[in-house]
Amino acid sequence: MRKNYRLLRQELAGSSELAAVVKADAYGLGAERVVPVLVDEGCATFFVATLEEGIAVRRVAKHAKIYVLNGVIDSDAWQELHYHDIRPVLNDLGQVDRWILHRGRDPQNELSAAIHIDTGMTRYGVSDSQTSLLKQRLGERYSPSLLMSHLACADEEGHELNHAQLMRFMHSVDSLALGDGGCQLSLANSSGIFLGNEYHFDVARAGAALYGINPQPNQPNKMAEVLHLKSKIAQVWTVDSPVTVGYGAA
Repeated sequence: MRKNYRLLRQELAGSSELAAVVKADAYGLGAERVVPVLVDEGCATFFVATLEEGIAVRRVAKHAKIYVLNGVIDSDAWQELHYHDIRPVLNDLGQVDRWILHRGRDPQNELSAAIHIDTGMTRYGVSDSQTSLLKQRLGERYSPSLLMSHLACADEEGHELNHAQLMRFMHSVDSLALGDGGCQLSLANSSGIFLGNEYHFDVARAGAALYGINPQPNQPNKMAEVLHLKSKIAQVWTVDSPVTVGYGAA
C-alpha cells in the first residue's frame, strides 16, 4: 500500500494533494491498520462513507481532515460531527440548508463541510443546474472547505463524459466563485488521476487503486498487490457421471 500511495502521488501535478478513500473499513482491510500507514506516508485527508467510519478513522488519525461522503442523513449527527471534527459532504440543497442552520445557531461553531456537485454521475450531489440557488444560500458568509464532484467513466480514458464532467465542474467553480477563497477543489478519483493534470485540482481521491485494483483496465496494472486470498481444499471426490451435487440436485 505504501508503494501504491507513492506511485499515485507521483502521478499528480506538483501542488495537488493525494487523499485516501478508506470507506467500508478500508475496503475490508481494517482502517485501524491501513490509516496509520497512510498517515506515515504523509496522507492528511481521508474520505469515509459514514459518520461511524469517520469516528473510527479519527481514533488513529488525530490531526487529519476526515470527510463523510454520505452526507448528513440523521439530524442528530451534527453534534457528533462537530465533537469529532469530522466534515460532512453535503449532497443536496437541503443538507446545505441544515449545515447553514447548524452553523448559525452558535457563532463559535465553525464546522467545515464539503459540497458535492453532480456533473454527470447522477447519484449524489447538488445538480450543476442549481449552482445559482446554491450561491444564494451560501452568500458571503458561508464557504465550504472543499467543492467536489465524481467522475463516472474515468476508467475509460477516451470516454466523452470525462471531458464533459470536467467542463461542468469548472463552470460550477466559476459560478460559485469559490476557487480562490480557501475552498479546495476535487474531481479525480483513482482512475481520474491518469486522465491528466487538468483533472487533479487541489485534491485527488485515491480509492480502489490504493488496494491494488487497476485504475487503467486497458493497460497493465501499475499497482502493487496488497492482498491475495488463500483457501484449503476440504474434500476431493471421484464421482460417476452424470451425478447431482448439493441442494436442488444441481
